[in-house]
Amino acid sequence: MPATTTSPFPALLSAGALLPAPFLARVGHLDSSLPGLSPGAYHLAPGERLEEATSAAFNNLLARWQRLDDSSKTPSSSLEANGERLWTLPALAAFGYGWLQPATPLVFGERSYPISHAWGTVPVHLVGWDTELDKAAPIPGQTRRLSPSRLLQEALDLTGARAWGIVSNGRKLRLLRSGSAGSRASFVEFDLESIFATQSFADFLLAWLTCHQSRLEARPQGGRWLDAWADEAAASGIRSLDRLRGQVTQAISFLGAGFLAHPANAALRARLASGALSGQEYYRQLLRLAYRLIFCFVAEDRALLHSPAADPVARDRYRRYYSTDRLRRLAGSPGRSPHGDLWRAFQVVVRALSSEKGEAALGLPALDGFLWSPEACPDLDAGELTNATLLDALRRLAYVTEDHARLKVDYRHLGSEELGAIYESLLDLHPVLDPDGPSFMLIAAAGTERKSTGSYYTHPSLVAKVLDDALEPVLDEAEAASDPETALLALLVC
Repeated sequence: MPATTTSPFPALLSAGALLPAPFLARVGHLDSSLPGLSPGAYHLAPGERLEEATSAAFNNLLARWQRLDDSSKTPSSSLEANGERLWTLPALAAFGYGWLQPATPLVFGERSYPISHAWGTVPVHLVGWDTELDKAAPIPGQTRRLSPSRLLQEALDLTGARAWGIVSNGRKLRLLRSGSAGSRASFVEFDLESIFATQSFADFLLAWLTCHQSRLEARPQGGRWLDAWADEAAASGIRSLDRLRGQVTQAISFLGAGFLAHPANAALRARLASGALSGQEYYRQLLRLAYRLIFCFVAEDRALLHSPAADPVARDRYRRYYSTDRLRRLAGSPGRSPHGDLWRAFQVVVRALSSEKGEAALGLPALDGFLWSPEACPDLDAGELTNATLLDALRRLAYVTEDHARLKVDYRHLGSEELGAIYESLLDLHPVLDPDGPSFMLIAAAGTERKSTGSYYTHPSLVAKVLDDALEPVLDEAEAASDPETALLALLVC
């Protein structure tokens, strides 16, 4: 069963924090508050509208695609040998790059990077239709193996600050920027094959607006439009992250008070009152519950929770009746219920993921980890929670408000750095509760939980620096050995 997505731009893949999908959605909707979206900024003639220019480019390429489709059983059979001439170069011409010319390799010291083409100072690396952008291959005349995307990324990083480039196999068109080769890949990619196979003009419009040559050229006032967008995306991302961090705190507060207030949870209140369960341990269990929910959000939105071999009927049963996607949809609608069936349904998922065999009836695998174990949240798992409280908490986890509009948090593209920053901030909070009240709230108490547990989040930029300085030279030595595979396998990393 193919993975489904609720994204308005299914052909878009935004990895990392370069230009996040929510920001690009503003571009695709021609948000007038964003700079650089005027016809003049795209070098259109006076009076020419963006919709007209993009429609003409789309129709031209769609006709070319359909001619390829008509001339053979599949477009790929025509493109395997002649893809660059028949499709990739004309496609990039429609994005304003003209007919790109072959380029000489970029050389930095002893290393050479055979980038295929260039537009001015912008490297454009084109590879064969069936060449995967992330699959390593030998570099002619060198002992190293690099994927096309990594080849261009390394060249950009050596070129200088804020250099942009394009890599494409005709099927995928990917934007890269220097400084994005950290521990987690960061790029913007458009699935051209999907766009023209499904005739999706909305996706093409976004691709054209984002990848047009005017976005990568130097402006008289300095920088490039993509630089300005990256700065705006980073600023808006910080604002959204600050709001989400506060809302996670609110969600935990709702859950903490909700468990204490439920009539069926007398045992929980008694354990807290007697000191058998400390307030800090109660907070830790609430924190783990929040991350159980966030884990499911991310796994479901990235279609990673179920194995590709899972029974389609079981997967559909999970989606309809047990998924956190369903819970988030319910949280987005008004209504308050004193019943507890939603919490009990989530507990079915928790028990399935913590079991040794998973749950075949829901297509769920077994997850071997403390987060799902019975020891992680024993008092909460044994308790009850009303639908109203659970949905109030989920509303805070699943939605943020920006410019008076409620937006669904894009957990599909939420990176480890965002999750780590949220987790780190939660370690600075301390619970204040009264089980007899009942009441529960969180207050700032900087450093207490971090210092006692030694829990700190390492920013990806520091991880990338350590990897570049310590690991890359050792890997290069192993690759240059007479038996690279044995040399790589012999490395020990602590």
